[in-house]
Amino acid sequence: MLLSSLIIPITLCGNSKSLEFLMLISLLDHIEDSIPCPCKFLLSETGAVTQEIRSLFLQWKARDKTLFSLISSTLSPSAISLVMGRTTASGIWKIIVNRYTSVSRSSIVNLKRELNSIKKNSDSVTEYLQKIKEARDKLVSVVVNIDDEEILHIVLQGLSTDFHSFTSAMLTKNESVRFEELHTLMKTEEDLLKSAADNSKELTHMAMVANKSSPSNSNNSSIAPFNTQFNAHRGRGEGCNN
Repeated sequence: MLLSSLIIPITLCGNSKSLEFLMLISLLDHIEDSIPCPCKFLLSETGAVTQEIRSLFLQWKARDKTLFSLISSTLSPSAISLVMGRTTASGIWKIIVNRYTSVSRSSIVNLKRELNSIKKNSDSVTEYLQKIKEARDKLVSVVVNIDDEEILHIVLQGLSTDFHSFTSAMLTKNESVRFEELHTLMKTEEDLLKSAADNSKELTHMAMVANKSSPSNSNNSSIAPFNTQFNAHRGRGEGCNN
């Protein structure tokens, strides 16, 4: 009995599934195909197929449907994507066992490295945190849990210098911050930074406009024609003296 493998799908969500676990144990033979699906219809005395459905078939289908629902309820979203299209409990079970018992230590190390290497760069806060979440889900899918505190430090390490004040404030917080809350706080900071940048651009533009229309510039522009006229008259006067 693959008891160690049975724990894998149960723990993917990080929730307590005691009742489902016990029920799966009691029906493990069904999952591992020790009890194949019976023929649907009864046979007549002559061996011909009738239209009467066998009770054993109905019992098997009911048991399989129950197991299918139980296993599905324990899977994380990333694990569910692996079993899409499967219609029987044993079909789900085989994929889960093959997938999660073949995960090597090097695979987990690579997934952790991928998570720690994510940087915000020019991404929006939402795009950045989505990449973090996807990398975290990959680790969860191989039964490696990354708690919110560790995720917080990974997120802060990947931020640019624009978020320096935000990073300092988050590192001094005493209480833990959930991932969903972190997204809200970072989105607010992003909006504040964008607003400050827009205001700075507007002030720079206003300063440039004011500089162009300042009195000193107007006086200089009016002196130039005056000097031109003065020199012209002066030239004509000198011509008459000769």
